[in-house]
Formats: sequence, C-alpha cells, structure tokens
Amino acid sequence: MIDFWVSRGESQQAWEGFLNDLYDRGLDGEGLGMIVKEGAKGLLAALSVVYPHVAIQRFWAHKSRNVLSYVRKVDHNAIKKDLQQIHRARA
Repeated sequence: MIDFWVSRGESQQAWEGFLNDLYDRGLDGEGLGMIVKEGAKGLLAALSVVYPHVAIQRFWAHKSRNVLSYVRKVDHNAIKKDLQQIHRARA
C-alpha cells in the first residue's frame, strides 16, 4: 500500500488532492507504465490531470462483467474465452 485517505466523496477534486499529494512526495509518474483503476469517474478525471501521460486501464474483472452484461447468457462461455485471450495477449 502506498497511501490512503479518508474522504467525504469520490469527486475529481477529492481524487486530485490525493494524487497531487502522492505526486508532491515523489510519485511523479516517471517510469510508470499503467494505472489500473476501478470505475470511479472522479478518479478517471483526476488521473488525466495529475498523470496525463500514463496509460489507464479499468480493472479487468470490471471490464469483463461490463462486456458480459451486454451478451446473451447462452454466449457467455464463448465470450469469456475470447476475453481471456485478449487479456493474456502481448501488447
């Protein structure tokens, strides 16, 4: 764990405060290849301000669930296999 904050919400402003504190203490994003995040919109907006040159990816489990929510149940297994191949593919 790098750090934690207790916050009243998950707004862009709250996330920017957290991320700017990390940045000011030396986590400047240099050499950082990717940030993996959950779906919070405030965090996404803050990341684009504080770390605009770092790639951002949503948690794979969340991404998979989102995709599967649009697929017929009968097709879930086939789509899951395809998603796993994408996840394991080399960049």
